[in-house]
Amino acid sequence: ALSSAVQLFAGGATYSDTEAGMIRRVDSAFVGAAVPISARLRLQIVADHEVRRTSYTRDGIGLGLHWRFGP
Repeated sequence: ALSSAVQLFAGGATYSDTEAGMIRRVDSAFVGAAVPISARLRLQIVADHEVRRTSYTRDGIGLGLHWRFGP
């Protein structure tokens, strides 16, 4: 069964990425929460922030619904 408690999580990274043939440095961070709805169903929301140096900044939000299959 899924956890019956609300779970909070966060993370971050700095890495190199290739964009349009150029290597750029990327700084990225995210935070989120997973909220149990039932023993098999969980709602998850994640917000992220990404900075591509000398390029652009991106913010996003993801919403997910997780269903556990099986007994």
